[in-house]
Amino acid sequence: MKKIITIIATIGLLLASCGAEEHADSTDAEMDAAEAAGRRDALKALQAPHGTMEREEAFFAIRARETELRDAAHPSCADAYARAAETILRDSLDF
Repeated sequence: MKKIITIIATIGLLLASCGAEEHADSTDAEMDAAEAAGRRDALKALQAPHGTMEREEAFFAIRARETELRDAAHPSCADAYARAAETILRDSLDF
């Protein structure tokens, strides 16, 4: 389980380091919505019991949503979503 969380966190860091500061592909409202969704989805994942498939599925759903945003030509929103989820997960989990 810790491996999965570490992988998700690492992906978020990589995306954050590769992304541009500007978000020409998305509006400020879309960026705010993506960040809120990332926080919401991370909190939902943390509500699932530790070590369960439900929690693992929630972590994979976060990664899938990020990919959906990126595939829909919204890489800035995908980055914002991943960063927001990562922040919640890193602050809430012990590594």
